[in-house]
Amino acid sequence: MAEGLRAGVGRATITPPMGTWLCGFGGREHGCDAILDDLYVTSLVLANDDTTLAVVTCDVCGLPSQQVAALRKLVAEQTGIPAAHVLVNTSHTHSGPFTSIHDDMSSHERAYSTNLVHTLAGTVNVAHSNLEACRITHGAGSVAVNVNRREMQAAGGMILGENARGALDTTVQMLRVDTDEGEPLAALIHYACHPVVLTPPSHAVSADFVGVARGLFEAASGATMLFLQGACGNINPIGQRAGIDMQERQWGVGSALGAEALKVYSLSGLRTAFGDNEPLAPVLGAAQETLELDLHTPNERPSGVSRRTAALRYWTPPLVGSDRVEFEVQALRVGDVALVGGAGEVFIEIAQGVQERSPFAHTMYLGYTNGDIGYVPTAAAYPEGGYEVETAHFHYGLPAAVAPESAGRVVDASVAALESLSAS
Repeated sequence: MAEGLRAGVGRATITPPMGTWLCGFGGREHGCDAILDDLYVTSLVLANDDTTLAVVTCDVCGLPSQQVAALRKLVAEQTGIPAAHVLVNTSHTHSGPFTSIHDDMSSHERAYSTNLVHTLAGTVNVAHSNLEACRITHGAGSVAVNVNRREMQAAGGMILGENARGALDTTVQMLRVDTDEGEPLAALIHYACHPVVLTPPSHAVSADFVGVARGLFEAASGATMLFLQGACGNINPIGQRAGIDMQERQWGVGSALGAEALKVYSLSGLRTAFGDNEPLAPVLGAAQETLELDLHTPNERPSGVSRRTAALRYWTPPLVGSDRVEFEVQALRVGDVALVGGAGEVFIEIAQGVQERSPFAHTMYLGYTNGDIGYVPTAAAYPEGGYEVETAHFHYGLPAAVAPESAGRVVDASVAALESLSAS
């Protein structure tokens, strides 16, 4: 059993007030009018004698990098955890509230967004205040409730559909955290899939399929679940053409993911009990780099696309001059498991490229981490066209998509961060 490793968990509800505009779709006509399930921020703090790490997971579409910086500053002030050791991953639910602050937003929306950072930081403070000896194991399974969404039509033209032959990763990875006495504490569950089962005309607040999976998993396991969103820039839930009621489909996708997570959780517990899978060594580490990604050739704004509409108030990313954008890469080490994340809607092939070159036995690649600049496609996607390379950047306030070589730079920087941690 590993000595010296401690863990703590904190959680708060972040469900917005009725009437708050939801983020992710342009077809909504008004603010939220129902709550299907509550939204949460959940934090896990891990510490040994040398290093303390914080992982913050949040049921929102994304957080502006400015909010992330403010959160890290608060965490450092309240707990002493270095800013570079705080990783913030958002689930990217399209039924969550706007988190950026705009001049034309309502007073209750402004109050919500302003207070959100303090709520997130508070959960880290709670987790840090409740550290206790723990043991951590890793497990993995697979569930096919996701699909590559970039579908080329027979007559030409890339659409958001279902591409059964496209790149995909159905893996469910897990870090299971138990107390030293073997009681359930937390589980970090990693999967790559856009939470977009609920679409307009829905105006309801929801964590989408993530909320269903979490509810089932926590009720059966007794452990607090932290959902880590993967590189789902080109990955959607299956069944969008099946004609199934949205809430039924939400239940189907979420319950399948929750059931597989429970299976992985149970098997990792059995392996630990029978000594076939020793708890991870208490080696912790963090690495971080901010890239400046070049922008591609600007294209004309399509008619009807406006970042200033109430339904499309995305956060403005940190531009460098007029032709580059900042993109943070961060990696955390927990024994022979690594978490590495990027601040955007990263394509799944990029995650697979990082995992193939990673020096760690197990690597979880996270999108929507420490900010969100918009889509980071593969170089091959640009000549194919489609929403991610032709239109999406307008919603993010960028004059153009990131340049085609960005994918390679993100892979190289991610691998370099992982290699620096493996040497420590």
